[in-house]
Amino acid sequence: MKTIYQAKIAFTAALLLATGSVVAFGPLGPFKITRRAPLIVVAGEYDSGPLTPVDEKSTAWLAPMPQSRDAAWTYEVFTPPEIYYDERTRQFSVSPQRDAAVIAVAVDAGCALELLEVRRVPYRLQLVGYVGEAGNYLGTFENSESTETFLARAGRRLPELGLVITEITVARERGLRDGGESGHEPVAVATVRDERTGAEIRLTHLERSYTERLRGRFCRTTDRADESEGGEGDSIEADGSRYVIEKLRLMPPTVEVRKETTGAPVAERHTLAVAAPLLP
Repeated sequence: MKTIYQAKIAFTAALLLATGSVVAFGPLGPFKITRRAPLIVVAGEYDSGPLTPVDEKSTAWLAPMPQSRDAAWTYEVFTPPEIYYDERTRQFSVSPQRDAAVIAVAVDAGCALELLEVRRVPYRLQLVGYVGEAGNYLGTFENSESTETFLARAGRRLPELGLVITEITVARERGLRDGGESGHEPVAVATVRDERTGAEIRLTHLERSYTERLRGRFCRTTDRADESEGGEGDSIEADGSRYVIEKLRLMPPTVEVRKETTGAPVAERHTLAVAAPLLP
C-alpha cells in the first residue's frame, strides 16, 4: 500500500514538472537551428573628387600684460616670474625676468661706471630691542633715515615717518642659540601701520626689515675711490657723461644704465654686473 502511494506521488510530481516546462518553454519537439543570411547594405559608388584645402592661420602669442600691482608682475604661460615671500614684512616680492640677450659685464669699455653692489633699501623704522614685562613692553626703535634711537610703546604715532605702532609683543620662537644649539628664544615683534601705503608691517628685533626698493653702489673706472649710490631714476655724472639708472636687479646683481653724452645723436645703454671675487 505504501509503495502504491509513493508511486502516485512520483507520478504527480513528474506531471507537474512536465506541465511547467510546457508553459515556460513551449511544447517539446525536434531542436532546430536556423541560420540567417548576413545583412548587406549597398551604398552608392565611390565618387572621387578634389580635396578642399584647409585654411591654416598662424596666430602669434600676445605679449603678457603687466598686473595692476607693478609692471614687474608679468605672468606668461611658460615663464612666470620668480616670486619671493618675505617673512619679515609678510609680503610677496617679484624679481623681473632677465633678458637672455643682454650679457652683463663687470667693466664695460664704453661705460665709465663700475657696479660694486646692489642692495635692498632698509625699511624706514627698525625694531632693535625691547624692555619691560608682559602687558607693558616698550620697543627700542631706530629711525633708518636719521639713525636716531628711541623708546616707544604701542599706540604711538610717528608723524615724521608716517607710521603708527599698533602692537608690541614678545614670544618665544624656536631658533639657534649662540652655541649652535636649537632652543626657544624670546623674540620681540612690533606691528606698525604704514600711513603712506595702508599696509601693516611686522618688525622683529632679531633682524633688519627691508623694502622692495633697490639701490646700487658704483665707482668710477678712472677713480675707484670715488663712490656713488643711486636708485632707479637717479643719475650719476662720470667722465663727461650722464648715466641714468633705469633698472636694478638683486639676483643676479645687475644694473641697466642709459649713457647720455652732449653732442651724441642717441643715448647708449649698458648693463653691468658685480665683478666676481678673485679666487686665491
